[in-house]
Amino acid sequence: MSKITIIGLGNVGLRHLEGCLKIKKINKIYAIDKEEKRIEFCKKFLSKKINFDKIVFSSNYKKIKSDLAIISTNSNERLKITKQMIKKNKIKKLVLEKFLTNNLSNLAQFKSLVSSANIWINHIYRYQDAFIFLKNILKKKKFEKANITITGNNLNLGSNCIHFVDYVSFFMNDTVRIKKISFAKNSYWIKSKKNLYKDFIGKIIIYFENNLILNIKSKKNLSKIPYSLHTFKFKKKIYKIKNLYNSQKSVLNFQNKQKVFDCPYISNSTYREIEKILLKKKNINLCKLENILLIYSKIIEGFLSHYNIFYKKKNNKILPVT
Repeated sequence: MSKITIIGLGNVGLRHLEGCLKIKKINKIYAIDKEEKRIEFCKKFLSKKINFDKIVFSSNYKKIKSDLAIISTNSNERLKITKQMIKKNKIKKLVLEKFLTNNLSNLAQFKSLVSSANIWINHIYRYQDAFIFLKNILKKKKFEKANITITGNNLNLGSNCIHFVDYVSFFMNDTVRIKKISFAKNSYWIKSKKNLYKDFIGKIIIYFENNLILNIKSKKNLSKIPYSLHTFKFKKKIYKIKNLYNSQKSVLNFQNKQKVFDCPYISNSTYREIEKILLKKKNINLCKLENILLIYSKIIEGFLSHYNIFYKKKNNKILPVT
């Protein structure tokens, strides 16, 4: 049997907690948050769930020992807690939420931790059925000069751009680097729903070294149902995936066919990957930290440059996304 720790009980942490209750191999879950009101909300929300008695709630993680830790705090806290988990708590398996860090200088410290622990990043498209299915269709395709376009409303690109870039890297087996990033002139920043953070509205163009081009555009439209449309163009062939977040469905159109997949929330999906880690399976569809650091570096550099120009900041080194 296994013990796990979940640090950060906001929306994402709560969903991780809900999902991990379904893993039979787990006999204890340490659920940690520094805010008592979040702990009380989780207790109330989960009190009628099966296996609720597995959970030990606390505001302090410093003396906890477990087989795996999930860190779903804000990005500005993630490095400090990750180092504590590995060096002091001696936890050797960790799953980190995105955005990995909002400080470019932290990436070197994250890299130094790879030799001491197995660390995965929870980028969701790697284990969504529609994207796995499409990757298998495209596995013999040459991605040189391919064009991928992603559009949607309220995509929260400051935080979520990494999800889209990561699945493109996943399609190319994490072997192709980013060459450069550009931003449309009418792109801008707004206040995020989370206090002290920002969100990006507009268009980003990402050029990979193999000449693949990724276009991502987020529209601000609060009245419409949230969605994202992913269009893949390979010469004359076009493949499309539409994610309908409210209905938890993905619709794939390809070769005059249509196929519908489930697109479940974290509580009904990510726990399966956590279970694979605990069972020491090889087919884990999470991103290893060492495979994504260079992409994070390019994304942070690009967004930080645009953010500093937009707000006329000279020496700022912190990107306020989480």
